[in-house]
Amino acid sequence: MVPESVIVEYFIDSTDKIAFLDVDVSFTGFGVLNRNQTAFGDYLNRVQLAGSSEAIAPLIEAIFALKEPLNLGTPFDSLSPEIYGSIHTNFQLTSRQLTEDLFTCKTSGDRRVITEGECLWIDVAALGHNGDRTYEYFDFETSASAVSAGTQLNLGKQWYLAVAAGTSVYETASSVQPAMMNGSSNQAGIALKKSWGSTDIGLSIVGGSGEFDAERFNIFPFGDRVTSEQEASFFGSSLRVSHDIDAGGGWYVRPMLDFGATRVKTQSFEETGAGALNLLVDASSQAYVTLNPAIEFGGEFKDNNLTIRPTVYLGYTHYLTDPSPATSAKLAGAPEVESFEVTSQGDRSIFDAAANVELLFVNGVSMKLGYWGQFSRNTTVHGADFKMKFSF
Repeated sequence: MVPESVIVEYFIDSTDKIAFLDVDVSFTGFGVLNRNQTAFGDYLNRVQLAGSSEAIAPLIEAIFALKEPLNLGTPFDSLSPEIYGSIHTNFQLTSRQLTEDLFTCKTSGDRRVITEGECLWIDVAALGHNGDRTYEYFDFETSASAVSAGTQLNLGKQWYLAVAAGTSVYETASSVQPAMMNGSSNQAGIALKKSWGSTDIGLSIVGGSGEFDAERFNIFPFGDRVTSEQEASFFGSSLRVSHDIDAGGGWYVRPMLDFGATRVKTQSFEETGAGALNLLVDASSQAYVTLNPAIEFGGEFKDNNLTIRPTVYLGYTHYLTDPSPATSAKLAGAPEVESFEVTSQGDRSIFDAAANVELLFVNGVSMKLGYWGQFSRNTTVHGADFKMKFSF
């Protein structure tokens, strides 16, 4: 009688003289796992070939004891560092939000809606970012809030300089693993813009750093809880070209094109709480390059001392590089072999939408309430912000 296991296959083979039992052992589960789970299974194969270790023997024995193929994915998920990829997606959203702030300071002159001006502003924003559970990836829910402030100055000859700084707070949770991560960051940015009549060209640079705390629960096979602390940073730039078309009756149309790049770097760190099954997570650096054509429709209407500016924005963001954050790690108690790598949820094509209403008063003070969203095959973002601006 041979023991049954999800990671073992038995074959009867023979020669001219004898018959014998052929045993094939593979922690990849013979095709029942997704890519991230298979990457971990391949890692365990390398660990076993390197001689394994007494420290992780309970893990190997518990996996060997599994009988049903579908049962293999759950323990592998519990040992996955996929939640740490949320740092990358959080920083990409922060980079985009601050970049948008740097491009919103229109003058209060005769051509209010289509001319850059000088102002001071403060913005309060909140968003929710949700990812669906798929065959390949965990689900996740992220909530984030941010406060930022900045100014734009007229340098003369239709050149403008904008600077901004802000702080953000993040909370991310996944129910599949389950796991959660909390963190905060500080960021700053600068933009240089040039106007040629109704055409504007702007270059922005943003960057920031943050600290994150994470917890992962129900670590196989003993149900341990692990914690970790990590540091990360980002640097982004965007080149924007836009052209304003007077549609008459106080309305305008603004087609625009953005080319953006953001690099996210994370430091290496070690989990605590599960002994030999703690993850040693490698440092990483990943670049995300996007192309974003969009069009904005807006208008301006006066009512005595009040001016009302509604705007609607529609766009499409396409990633020219792999949009899925990658995280590599190894088990603390395993022999030294090549790390395994998993990726996190990231869609290549995203539809963007935004709507704003701005109220301008005769003293140069304005208030704007806005909504913005992103919609892709597996993820959605819903955000809102309130901005006060002081034109001068």
